Amino acid sequence: MSTTDAGRPPLGRPVYDITFADAVRRGFREYVAFDGRAGRAEFWYWYLFVVGVLLVLVLPTSAIAAATATPDGGPGPLFAVGLSLAGLFYLAVLLPTLAVACRRLHDAGFSGLFLLLGLVTGLIPLIMCMLPTSPGAVRYGPPGQDVPPGPYGLPYAPQGYGQQPYPPQAYGQQPYAQQQPYPQQQPYPPQPYGPPPGEPGRD
Repeated sequence: MSTTDAGRPPLGRPVYDITFADAVRRGFREYVAFDGRAGRAEFWYWYLFVVGVLLVLVLPTSAIAAATATPDGGPGPLFAVGLSLAGLFYLAVLLPTLAVACRRLHDAGFSGLFLLLGLVTGLIPLIMCMLPTSPGAVRYGPPGQDVPPGPYGLPYAPQGYGQQPYPPQAYGQQPYAQQQPYPQQQPYPPQPYGPPPGEPGRD
């Protein structure tokens, strides 16, 4: 494990504050890991990486094809080289892309079988991957160490996955178990009967 992964949850658990480089690194490490969960940042950083590399490979290839076109309008020989590189990269990242999408659906509370909707339209799985972490995601695996806040700032998952206890009560109060008891009042001192010492009594 590299220094950038120090203190991170193990593979298969979501990292909600992940960086772009860590997301790409974890995507390749979990190449065919369809179990577990992945946060939104982890999925979308990987998706940005894949689309960005494909654009870098395809756009220059199209420009080369236009610049080196043969007299009969056919593409030049360099076009086939660029297209082959783009195709090889697509095949190399196909499985990890499906795996991280499946883990992202798990973190949103859905089954990975919803990826089959991509056979109809790929837009539906992408919209589902935009959804936040679901309380029902615990059935697909525990969360990471940096659990995202749920409603009212409370964590979603039950205690036991490394999360912090509930925050102090509102209005600056201390937690109930730490509240100081009310100070006990001292009893009134007994009053002596009759006049105070040194004063003459009444007739």
